[in-house]
Amino acid sequence: MLACAMLAIGLHTRIGDLLRAGRKPLALAGVLFVFLMCAGASLCYVMA
Repeated sequence: MLACAMLAIGLHTRIGDLLRAGRKPLALAGVLFVFLMCAGASLCYVMA
């Protein structure tokens, strides 16, 4: 269900809106993406 919600948000996002937001929000999104991927991989490693 989370994947469906993220897809719905992504389908309504326009590239122009992202570019107008500037570099800082995009950089923050990139940092959060990397953090969440690393945290998830770490949890999978610890739990296995």
